[in-house]
Amino acid sequence: MINFKNLPIPTNLVGDDDAESRLRVSLLECQQALRGSQSAAIIIVAGVNGSGTGQVIRSLGEWLDPRDMRSHAFSKRSDEERERPLFWRYWMSLPARGNIATYSGAWYREAILKRAKNKITKRTFRRTIKHIQQFESDLANDGTIVLKYWSHLSKPEQAARFEKLLSDKDTAWRVSKDDLKSAKYYDDYAASASEAINDTNLDCAPWALINSKDPSSCAWYIARDVALRLNSFQNTSLTQPTEAPEPASKRSRNYLSEIDLTQRLSKTQYQRRLKRYQARLAKLHRRANGNAISSVIVFEGWDAAGKGGTIRRITYALDPRQYQVIRIGAPSDEELAHHYLWRFWRHLVSLKADTRTRFAAEHLLFTRNTS
Repeated sequence: MINFKNLPIPTNLVGDDDAESRLRVSLLECQQALRGSQSAAIIIVAGVNGSGTGQVIRSLGEWLDPRDMRSHAFSKRSDEERERPLFWRYWMSLPARGNIATYSGAWYREAILKRAKNKITKRTFRRTIKHIQQFESDLANDGTIVLKYWSHLSKPEQAARFEKLLSDKDTAWRVSKDDLKSAKYYDDYAASASEAINDTNLDCAPWALINSKDPSSCAWYIARDVALRLNSFQNTSLTQPTEAPEPASKRSRNYLSEIDLTQRLSKTQYQRRLKRYQARLAKLHRRANGNAISSVIVFEGWDAAGKGGTIRRITYALDPRQYQVIRIGAPSDEELAHHYLWRFWRHLVSLKADTRTRFAAEHLLFTRNTS
């Protein structure tokens, strides 16, 4: 497990105008190089409440060009977000290639806080951690630079910081009721955070832990590390060749070659079976809807292989208010600027509010539930 004790306090260079000027130039140079690349950068700043994550992100906003940068902080899920898969809102926030996005807490805070308050089980927490591992690996494999920083305060230091802020009417607003409530769960929060950090400290997305007893020095440290790591990543990515894909002959079995294309049904058999399975499908869809289960059906195949006809026969058995067919064509410029899967995630309109089974092809078929 991660040990948060005895983290060194970074050197504070606040007031050193020359150092600040050099840091800003370095960050802007990295941002300019990123702008002309096929990569995006994600900067995650997380930590216990009161550890100065907001100050870090504000500092980065001052030193970077805001035209190619977006900041995100996720609060409680909206109705729209609750009606979609867990990571939908994170996919939708991802930066386009050449851009930077900063995240306060990112996809960690919600899971850690819920686990600390015992609102989710250990099993659910572990499943979310595995989801994060896959998510960040997918991003890194697509060329996204994932930088993660944990800004830490000990329990006594957190209490002292809150007390100091609350004692001055000009700073008391910075401590919310949620901050004070969350402080009661400090030990459980730190334990859950330690587990999450330990399991998501990936080679492609490593964590850096910083003592934030001095929030200004913490901001400086993270900004300098961002510049160093962006510069290192860009130099490496320019010199390392992309590994060629493995020849198809060396991959696993070729399933398409095993398809029996000689299968036939007489017209009578076809009509009888079609009627039977459409009736069965209609019943199953109603049952799924009653159990709040949504569906995604993907169709792919050669031209004229019958994808469209198959979809028409399936939708004949469904309530037209409860499905949507989406045709996936060539990606737009906006879609090309994002991770390959981004354009599919964006099609995940509410799978609950107006309940649908959605199709696409090549085609996707989604079914929504109404509960």
